[in-house]
Parts: sequence; structure tokens; C-alpha cells
Amino acid sequence: MSSGGYVIIILGVIVGIALIAGIAILSSSCPFIYSMNGSKYIFDAEPYGGSVSEGLKKTDYSRLEHLEAVGGKYKLLMQNETDETQYTDEMKLLVVEHPANTEAAPDISGKMSVFEKAIPPLSVTDENGKDITLFFNKRDIVQWQTDMQDKALYETKRLKHELIFKFPKPKDAKKVKLLVNAGTAQWGEYMLKEMLDIRGNKVDTWYDDINKKGIEMLKLYQFVEREELFILKANILENGRWINRGSISAGGPYIDEDRIIEVEYRKCHRRYSLH
Repeated sequence: MSSGGYVIIILGVIVGIALIAGIAILSSSCPFIYSMNGSKYIFDAEPYGGSVSEGLKKTDYSRLEHLEAVGGKYKLLMQNETDETQYTDEMKLLVVEHPANTEAAPDISGKMSVFEKAIPPLSVTDENGKDITLFFNKRDIVQWQTDMQDKALYETKRLKHELIFKFPKPKDAKKVKLLVNAGTAQWGEYMLKEMLDIRGNKVDTWYDDINKKGIEMLKLYQFVEREELFILKANILENGRWINRGSISAGGPYIDEDRIIEVEYRKCHRRYSLH
């Protein structure tokens, strides 16, 4: 017995958002994808966030939760509802056949993993040791994100939040697949536009260098990796040291996506900690 899951594959790029008047105020995002559920179109996907120039274009995968066949056909509606220019090179529908009572999710490259049950963390704490496990027990609309109104954030030497997950370790396992449902908050969207806006009338020169994969591309990737923007590092605690074993990509800000991250852990015992 099998069940079909629908994933939309989109290759595209968003450009021009730095050229809009009032950029820090207007809300811009990614193309919105609507699925026909048999009676109406429902907002179902928001691909390739952060691809603000041709040099940064990427292929993205979005699970379609609401897509249903109508007269033997699947109907999708793509709309640009924001103040930006969007380019989409191709869009494909991928049907993933998997056993009943299981789910499928892609990794960052699109490779699918099928799983029956995801084991929740034993505990989740922040950098201050505060227990925030409630936010991570299951996939739902309850999400954890930074409280930007908290003045204590600006009165500390720590410039990043830390989330420490503790999981039971499967016996004799050397690798584990993490199922992550996460996305970039609207703060990330605002930050992206601000970063482009401060380039002023030289933003087109910056775009050109990015598209040519020049020095600005290298500087951008180094900045994104260092500050963990759009991609978070997954570190495993081994012999008292945090070792980077993978990374977590983000979608959003309006629709979060499931992603699989395969992580090695070599020197953990009965449980392992993810940072």
C-alpha cells in the first residue's frame, strides 16, 4: 500500500527589490504558490527566498499540503504579490510514492528520505539554560523566534541565540537524520532589504559582481556562513567540544518547510546534543 506526496520543484531568482522606493517599509518576499484543493486555491508554497540576483538563483523544493486532482489534472497558481521583479526558470511537480503511514522530506539537494516516526528531543534549552522544549515537541503553528523587544539582547556580549537539543542516541548508530521544520522570520526579510538599501546607487554594481561570481559573491558567502543567515550550523557535542557536522537551510517567512539533515556523531554515548 502506498501514498503519494506532492513536491513542487522550482528554479528561479528574485531581483530588483533594492530599487523600490520605501524599501524598508514595503513587504516583499518570494513568489506565492497556490494549490487547487478541489474547490479553491490555497497558499501552499513560497520558494527560493533570499535569491536576490541571477548569481544566487537556486532550485527549491516545497511540499504541497493541499494539492488535489481536479478532473484528472493538478492546478497550481503562481503569483507575484510583492514589490519586486521575479524570474522563474522552470517548475515541476514531483510525486513521491511511499508506504502508508509514512512521510517523505527532502534534503537541501532534493534527495528524499522516507520515515515513519520522528523522535522528539528530550529537551531544548536556550543560551541561558531556559527550557523551551514546548516549542519543539511537534510540527505545528507554535514557533520559537527571537523577541526583538527584549532589551537584554542588546546588553550582552552574546550576539547570537543558542538552541541546545538533547536526543536519545539510537544504539550503534554512526549517523542520524534530523527532521527540521523551520523558516526565516520576517525580520530576515527586513534585514535583507536593509543590506541592499545601504548600497545606495552602487547596488547595480554589486549585483553585476554577484552575477559574475566575483569577489562580492565570496564576501557574501563568508558573511552568510559567519553570521548564520538563512543557514544555521548544526553542531554535535563530542568529548565536551561542539563540532560542526551539518547545516540547516531556511525557508519562510510565511511558509516553513521540512528538511532532512544527515549528521554524523562519532563520540557520543547514550544521548547526543545538537547545538
